[in-house]
Amino acid sequence: MSKILFVTDYLPSSNFSGSGVTSSAAIHALLKKGHTVHILALSCNAYESKVVDSNLIEAWDLLGVKSSILNFDKLIANNFSGLKGLINKLAIIIWPEKYLPLGVIAKKNINDFIRHISPDKVVAYHWNAGLAIKSIDVKRYLVVGDPLHLPILYGSKLLVDDKKQLMRFYVKEAINYLLSKRLIKLMSEIMNAVNACGAFAAHHADKLSQSSISGCQYIHTPVADPSPNQVGCENKSQVLKILHIGHLQGTATIAGIQLIGDEVIPVLNKSNLDYEMHFVGAFSERLPEIIKKKLGGDHIKFKGEIYPPDAEFTSSHCLLVATPIELGIRVRIITAFSFGSCIVAHVANAKGIPELVHGFNCMLGNSGAELAEHCLEIFKNPLLRRRLQVNARNTFEQYFSAEVVGEELCELMEEYH
Repeated sequence: MSKILFVTDYLPSSNFSGSGVTSSAAIHALLKKGHTVHILALSCNAYESKVVDSNLIEAWDLLGVKSSILNFDKLIANNFSGLKGLINKLAIIIWPEKYLPLGVIAKKNINDFIRHISPDKVVAYHWNAGLAIKSIDVKRYLVVGDPLHLPILYGSKLLVDDKKQLMRFYVKEAINYLLSKRLIKLMSEIMNAVNACGAFAAHHADKLSQSSISGCQYIHTPVADPSPNQVGCENKSQVLKILHIGHLQGTATIAGIQLIGDEVIPVLNKSNLDYEMHFVGAFSERLPEIIKKKLGGDHIKFKGEIYPPDAEFTSSHCLLVATPIELGIRVRIITAFSFGSCIVAHVANAKGIPELVHGFNCMLGNSGAELAEHCLEIFKNPLLRRRLQVNARNTFEQYFSAEVVGEELCELMEEYH
């Protein structure tokens, strides 16, 4: 078995963000395969106010996992708003690595750390970490989520509903196109610098393979397995309860919330069925006003961050994932699989998670209206609900458990000696 250095942007927490859940579970998967793991976090600050404290370091230490944080206090994050954002994008077109500030700084310091730890192999999670390990002299492997350029291309199309903004929109689109071309080249350089790479979304793995000499393998996204008494728990009220979970700032999530406000909620309101939609996750106060207006009413409950969120999964009739763009995967879907929850998702999410099968382990829809109808159908049909629950849990065990993903990660490393 190997001594593995796991490099990632922030010290992973299984209670915060999709990347935190994924990287935490990946480390557990490697531990289950008998490897020794040392975590190297490039910074301690995750989402602005989220600062890693000693409790998280201690929690990993109790599992036999040592952790170190480079923690660059002078790091200046990219800002893409206003005139400064425009200038920043132009600077990145000239120097693409500037898009990955953590990776740029870490690349200058990581060799000393590598010599100190002396790992057999290095596994990097996501692009900052991939850039950081680009020039080290150790067997190195990279696993990524979303390609760098897609959030920019998708994000620029959101919330443009004022015709006066169109000219500015087209200028931004042209700049974003140039920026995306440069970032695609940067991704190719990062992937071709490692021994092997994988992606946690099937369609991205296929696309990224075109930029990598050795290809890019599809790696299933691991999440923690909940306690047995939580799985498939049927604790449902007489009121339809729909769960939406995840912090409310990401491009993919914003796109889904727009669809919920525009198309899902109107259909639910017309059904005359009593329902509640629970939004669990941070940053509800930062939602754009245009979206907040559409999410008003007594049916909508903003719950904030809940740790752990187990009770929300087990008490809800379904998880709603309305993201209509083919950007990455939603870790919340994999988590719902683990709980044996009913999943209602836009068909776009099946691109990243081809294991989603309509009518078998989820209900897929092409529009907000279809998603709303599926939520209503699940509530009214307990036999359908039970079938989806059983098959969701079976899907987790077959594809996304720590044992299965641990095997995939080891195969990724062992295939390229």
